[in-house]
Amino acid sequence: MIKKLIVRLILLLIVSLIVFFFGWINWRIQPGCFAIYISKTSGIQHTVIKPGDFVWKLEALLPTNVKLLQFKPLMYTDSFELTGTLPSAEAYKAFIGGNPDFSWKLSVSCSISYNYDSLPELYENAGISSSEQLEELLKQQSPLIMQTIQEQLFILTPMDVTGMLQGEYTVKIREILSKKFPDLYISNISVKFIQLPDISTYTVAANLYENYIEKFQKALEPALLVAASKAVQEQVELEQLRKYGELFKQYPELIQYMAIKAGIYLQKP
Repeated sequence: MIKKLIVRLILLLIVSLIVFFFGWINWRIQPGCFAIYISKTSGIQHTVIKPGDFVWKLEALLPTNVKLLQFKPLMYTDSFELTGTLPSAEAYKAFIGGNPDFSWKLSVSCSISYNYDSLPELYENAGISSSEQLEELLKQQSPLIMQTIQEQLFILTPMDVTGMLQGEYTVKIREILSKKFPDLYISNISVKFIQLPDISTYTVAANLYENYIEKFQKALEPALLVAASKAVQEQVELEQLRKYGELFKQYPELIQYMAIKAGIYLQKP
């Protein structure tokens, strides 16, 4: 009696282990991978199976009922370089010695990955079903990320430049990118190289240039006034001549009259 009970318990344990094993989803997933769970009976599960999650499904006991789309952790890194000079740098250089450098250069890299919680929607909407397809999608979206970063860099203030060197402004850019690209995970934005212009010398040169332009305009104003007055007078005289021409054309006898009045004899043709 006891032997039969022990045999039954052992058989029950074996059957339980078999049931547990075939219903346990994690053993089918490669270590470190994410997975989309799809079954013929319940469809797509919109909660992604992540590394470390424990998932057991009764419907997994049915042969060929369950399909798992697995994705390896991906990280795509892209970079760009921006160069330029401060506004009117060449003009300002003429007002200060030493050939100062008003150019700037910036090299930035960004590492992006996908928000794996969005994998079910990606599969349904774009048919993304493998790590290779996901990596290709990251490559396609990378230029948009780089463009957004560049747009933010072009509106930098001197305070922001200091914050970028300390890592504070890059956090702000990551927040902007996260709102604009919610399906992506921006893991890192780093400044690989930065060359800043000589701002203090640039400010001095700019002030010298503005003072020169102001003095030049003041010196030029009297000559401009005289030239403007002369141009107005010439325009008035031309207008008077035009009116005389129209009058003589309409009344030709006025020419003879004015000549006689002036003591000039005009021979008739």
